[in-house]
Amino acid sequence: AQERIQDIGFEQEQRVWLFDELPQRQRQRWRAQMTPGLGVFTTGIPQLDDLCDGGVHLGELWAVFAYAKRCKTTWLINQGFNATRVHRRPTLHLLLEGRLDAIVARYDACFSQELYSRVKRGEIEASLYRALQEEYLLLRKLMVVRRLDGWDNNIMTIRAELHYLKSQGFVPEMMITDYMDLGRKRDPGKNETETSHQIAFARDLKRLHENENIAGWSAWQAQRPRKGALLPRGPPRGAGQQGLVHHE
Repeated sequence: AQERIQDIGFEQEQRVWLFDELPQRQRQRWRAQMTPGLGVFTTGIPQLDDLCDGGVHLGELWAVFAYAKRCKTTWLINQGFNATRVHRRPTLHLLLEGRLDAIVARYDACFSQELYSRVKRGEIEASLYRALQEEYLLLRKLMVVRRLDGWDNNIMTIRAELHYLKSQGFVPEMMITDYMDLGRKRDPGKNETETSHQIAFARDLKRLHENENIAGWSAWQAQRPRKGALLPRGPPRGAGQQGLVHHE
């Protein structure tokens, strides 16, 4: 029975009655043209948006790859800031490692334009704090930051969180997963490697974004160094412009 339960899928069936559903498709296309930007999240970098048809679309999952301490989380926080302040769309930021209070403080620093070091100490300048309070009143119910505990988070953990938030009336249109390479395979075997876990979770997460029609950002650490190892200062020799290679 447990094996049958593990084989159950939660993906929506991808089926179109081509000749019967033209009116619905056309209405959706017209609506998208009448409300430009709806369902598209710009990155804040015009050149990147131009290359990617305007930005991140609903159902897409984008990921950045970099070594440790190369500002991946900073990039993700900026995308959460962009999704809420610029686009005014509900956003879920999932944290698979790190401290929740640190991420929240970085968001407060981003929105207030105050130094992160001052925000951590509760020393936001009075005028900036008043402006922050006023803006947060306008943005109420648009962002949830969630720290998922444990070391075995898989796609079912994320589905459970989405289900709970929807029961509370919060339906995210942007989901940020920090980081993708920390997710686990849903039904691991006895001899799973770290690479097999990462590949399986990446596939599950991509499928989740497609089926739930949620735009998404994540990050992937290009190489997780062994304990005590020195961090590399750049990409491996001979890697070239495309050369951030993932190593198990």
